[in-house]
Amino acid sequence: MGRGDGHARDVPPNDRRVPAAGPAGTGRDRGRAHHARGADDRGGRTRAEPARETRANRVWRAHILAERTMLHALPGHCNSPIAGHCHTTDDGQLSLIGMVFSRDGTTFAHAHEWDTSDHAYELGAFVAASLTRKDARSIIAGTRLH
Repeated sequence: MGRGDGHARDVPPNDRRVPAAGPAGTGRDRGRAHHARGADDRGGRTRAEPARETRANRVWRAHILAERTMLHALPGHCNSPIAGHCHTTDDGQLSLIGMVFSRDGTTFAHAHEWDTSDHAYELGAFVAASLTRKDARSIIAGTRLH
């Protein structure tokens, strides 16, 4: 990653990459809750039958809420290179990493914060505010296609 000067120099290893935030990246590949919502009728339930709220589903929803809150608080557009990933740490905290990149990747803003799982919305807003303080708005503005 960068060396603190806001310029990306290396491709990070897979365990340090942050996926794109947005409809295609936020929650799309998190199928854990798919079956819990009644999408599969093989268990005898119908699609209209309400699903039980499981711990895994609550965790999944907290991750999505944090990521989407961060995304919606930034002035992005469909070409904005905004990344975000929330996960639960070993001690039960939510960890949200957010990044915004210039189109050529030479400039970026990075934020990483933690909070309790019942504060997912606040965590997303805090990470977005931190990115904004690091000039994310002007980085995003520079990615608009004219």
